[in-house]
Amino acid sequence: MYKQSLRNVENLNPCQDRDLKMNLPKVVMTARGKTGGGTWIHPRLVVHAARYLDVSFAVWCDQLIFDILSGKHPWVKARADAAQNYVHLSKYLKASRERVGKETTKIHYIREARLCNFVFSGQFEPINRELLSKAELKNLGEIEFQASMLVMQSLPYQDRKKLLVQACSKLGILSPIAAERSQEFLSCEDEDCAVEMIELLSQNSIA
Repeated sequence: MYKQSLRNVENLNPCQDRDLKMNLPKVVMTARGKTGGGTWIHPRLVVHAARYLDVSFAVWCDQLIFDILSGKHPWVKARADAAQNYVHLSKYLKASRERVGKETTKIHYIREARLCNFVFSGQFEPINRELLSKAELKNLGEIEFQASMLVMQSLPYQDRKKLLVQACSKLGILSPIAAERSQEFLSCEDEDCAVEMIELLSQNSIA
């Protein structure tokens, strides 16, 4: 029953998935012998089996699932807070530019996001927040909060990036990689120069 449900949930055709076709019919495999002997279970069924064997573990799983679905789990809350901080940053950016009669385009939002990404990771590439820990999400949210405070002051990009690096350094949330590259980053007068500089430094570090 559980094996078939697993296929249905993932909308899988067993004939199209060699791993599940071979392993799901035999969820438990046992081999005898002093060398190479043992019992194995398909990794997708480990939690299901553990819940059956240990009631306390089953209760813990139920509570964890409930906390995630209800938004009470610490990671879920940290993820939501970080997302909200970026929403605020975007709103403040638009309001700040409107005050001086400037239009805000997609490029301007991307520029702010890339600035925060650099301070957080030392790179301009997008950050997959789903892979971050609770502590990392908290740091990223704080970086975006600090960026929002600077945006509200309508400071030029060149000034804001310097102040953001300084503020995050004092708070202890500046990425070590960003700290190493901050001098080159801050010496660039515009974002295009900064991006090229960081890409060059990344290539040199890999080489």
